[in-house]
Order: sequence, then C-alpha cells, then structure tokens
Amino acid sequence: MIVLQGLLWLLLAVVLAVILVLALPVRLRLLAQSEPELWARMELGLFGGALPNFSVFNSAQRRQRVKTEVSASSEALSQSQPKKRTAIGKKSDRGMRVLRAAPRLLGGLLRRMKIERCDLDCRFGLGDPAETGQIYGLVAPVAYGSGMLFGQDNHVSVEPVFDRACLEGRVDVTVAAIPFRLLVPALKFGWAVFGPRR
Repeated sequence: MIVLQGLLWLLLAVVLAVILVLALPVRLRLLAQSEPELWARMELGLFGGALPNFSVFNSAQRRQRVKTEVSASSEALSQSQPKKRTAIGKKSDRGMRVLRAAPRLLGGLLRRMKIERCDLDCRFGLGDPAETGQIYGLVAPVAYGSGMLFGQDNHVSVEPVFDRACLEGRVDVTVAAIPFRLLVPALKFGWAVFGPRR
C-alpha cells in the first residue's frame, strides 16, 4: 500500500512538472561566432527563467566527441552489412509534403515566439557583387529597422562583402515561447505531413 501511494505521488509530481514545462515560458539562447574559430552553443532555460540555463548543444564539446568516435566508427563501417533499400516513391511524396507544410509551420511558430534579445554582427558575400547587392537590399530594411522590431537595446548589423564569398560574424539571440502555444502549429504540421492525402 505504501509503495502504491509513493508511485502515485511520483506520477503526480511528473504530471505536474510536465504541465509546468508546457505552461511556463521557455527561453532558447543561441550564441555563435565565426572568428577566431567557428563555435556555436545553444542553451535552454525552463520554468520562465526560475532555473539556470543548461547547454543543449556546444560545438566545442561535440568536436572533441567526434574525434574519438571517428576511429571507432571507421572500423564498424568496414564490417557493416549493406542497408536494404526502401521505396523511393514514399519518401519523395512525404518529402514534398514536408516542403509544402514547412512555411506554414515556421510562420505559426514565429507568431507565437518573442525575441527578447538580438545582437547580430554579420558580414556576407556571395562571390558575385550583383547577387550580394540584391540580398543586401532585401536584408537592409530589417537590419536598419531592428530597433523598432526588437527594441532599442538590441543591435543588428549586416555588412555586404562584394569581393569574395563569405559568411562571418557573431550572434547572440534569445527567444522565449510558451510550449503549449507551439503545439497547435506542430500538430497542424504533423497532420499535413502524416495525415491522409487530400
């Protein structure tokens, strides 16, 4: 009887924790830079910032792990059996459904998110000065209007490089969202991709 009550209390605590995670804001922070070395980190803060952020992805740690796994995986690949082929038609049909539903998913997610911090310094070039100028013409209004979009404390700087192809800079972006509000566009996306064909 005591064990059953303990399991019941544990189940209740897990359900309450899941409800709190879904109902309270979650903060996602992305930090990245290209110089002196390419590096990126993603942090997640739960329960509306009541708990300290924890790292979800860190490219420096991943790079070290990949070096140790490469030698082990090269041996396993030499001994592995060839994979069975699947029907291409089913994969390509689902891929097209994903491509058609992705813009609606992205729009639905962005409408339900709030950009709390946006600090971006970027230099880009496509190799062709005309193409670089066209892209810069599309991006410049957002960069110069970033004070109105993200608030006066935020900073967005985009600089075109016309003589070479490059993508350099640094970014520090924090986005907040209530996960429960993100379920609706996620469910619509799932239905569009995995639901019955129209």
